[in-house]
Amino acid sequence: MDNTARLIGEVAARYGIRLDPDDPAFALVALNQLVLEDAVEQVAARMKQIAGELERSAESVGLRAGIAVAEQVKSLALLPQEGAATVSPEADSDEGYSNARKWEAYLKWIALGLAAGLALFGIGLLVGARVL
Repeated sequence: MDNTARLIGEVAARYGIRLDPDDPAFALVALNQLVLEDAVEQVAARMKQIAGELERSAESVGLRAGIAVAEQVKSLALLPQEGAATVSPEADSDEGYSNARKWEAYLKWIALGLAAGLALFGIGLLVGARVL
């Protein structure tokens, strides 16, 4: 009733129209409020559904990224063993061996950077899904 009185006063002040508490305009306001509440509930339900889908997608991407990084690390671990048959550690000053070790270090850091980046991206997606 207090809200109705405030609305009546506001309409009278703005437009110079006098409304009664049992005016049909208030029925329209109530109907509009019900429609708006229903729309908000539908949007909230859809947002929860999207958040769940996003979380599942993030987990899937994280799993695939983990597998890809593991394969890269495994291939990097095999790199020195493959080169060990052709290049000896005594030839450390040799240009080919030095370049191979540099590339091995570069690739390890790249793999580590990719893994960290993907992990941070996945965490960001999960946090975003929880906030929504």
